[in-house]
Amino acid sequence: MFLVHTENHGLFQAATLLLATGIMDRLPPFPQLLPCLGLTIYVCPDCDGFEVSGRRTIVLGSGNTGAQMVLTLTYWTSDMIYINHEQQNIDSKRLKQLAAHRIERVDAPISEILCESEGIFSGVKLADGREIRGDRGFIAFGGNEVRTTLAEQLGIKLADNKHIEVDPRTKMTSLNRVWAAGDVNVHSEQLTIAMGDGAQAAIWIHKTLLQLARTP
Repeated sequence: MFLVHTENHGLFQAATLLLATGIMDRLPPFPQLLPCLGLTIYVCPDCDGFEVSGRRTIVLGSGNTGAQMVLTLTYWTSDMIYINHEQQNIDSKRLKQLAAHRIERVDAPISEILCESEGIFSGVKLADGREIRGDRGFIAFGGNEVRTTLAEQLGIKLADNKHIEVDPRTKMTSLNRVWAAGDVNVHSEQLTIAMGDGAQAAIWIHKTLLQLARTP
């Protein structure tokens, strides 16, 4: 049996647990960014790379992480500029690749996200006053938080990248009667996959609860 304590002093008891704590992307602290997120500014090229097809795209990032995002997006557009907001180093291999694709790079901090109207990204303003215009944006700062603190408390096996390893069929973790679903697991971070994880885990949680109910 598990006991779960919440921050507001709640106490819950359960025979099974499902961890669906996900991850948190590291986003720059610009209030204008959030209304555009998912509409004209994106974080996942696998999910939304096609949204920048043939459009002037600004990649807001840091060092190698941002540079790699630019290189990935060249599949959809060659009209890009990379703003290395944190001015972190980029390795020589990626610098050569950026040059080969003729991608402009600016190593300067951003002071403001520009929006024509709510949800419509139009560019960025740099700390030195320059404005760089674009139709779409991508965020790539790295250092995303994988929320596995609860899993670590329970001694659940984690992969090297801190995601939870689960049984591919049942989604049970290394700890009996504890399941995990969604982006906190080891897989491509996709909404439909996360939903599938939840459905699979629910089936096996239900089976387990039925078995426990039948056990004297």
